[in-house]
Amino acid sequence: MKKGFTLIEFLVVMVIISILILVVTPIAVNALKKARATNIGRNLRNIHQAVQDYIHIEHPKFVTDLTINYLKNNKFLKVDIDENDFSKYNLYISDLGTRILIETVYEGKDIDPLLVIKLFPFIKATDNILYIRTILGKWWGKNN
Repeated sequence: MKKGFTLIEFLVVMVIISILILVVTPIAVNALKKARATNIGRNLRNIHQAVQDYIHIEHPKFVTDLTINYLKNNKFLKVDIDENDFSKYNLYISDLGTRILIETVYEGKDIDPLLVIKLFPFIKATDNILYIRTILGKWWGKNN
């Protein structure tokens, strides 16, 4: 009696493996997309929260020059953002006298904005740009 596989047995095994790969691949790709969207949404939220923490703690006279690097270097932002993604996050702050407008923006075109919004409903999108916008009262500057 010969030992080994016949050609038919080998082909059946290959077909079964191919079917398994066809089923698992889309599931894995969707899991990776969801993980990326979660990461972007969390980074956006954390940067925005770091700006608010900085403003509430430091009561700065000038906030328009605030950068993500400054927040990170001064321990307000405790999240490590991937170097490839770091340049896609931006911070826009406007001093409106008695109020401060904060916009934290993700300008990467590499994610489906609807997926991020589904996971983080407080994030908004225009085209492929994701953002969080908040207006804070500048109560500490009234008597200064």
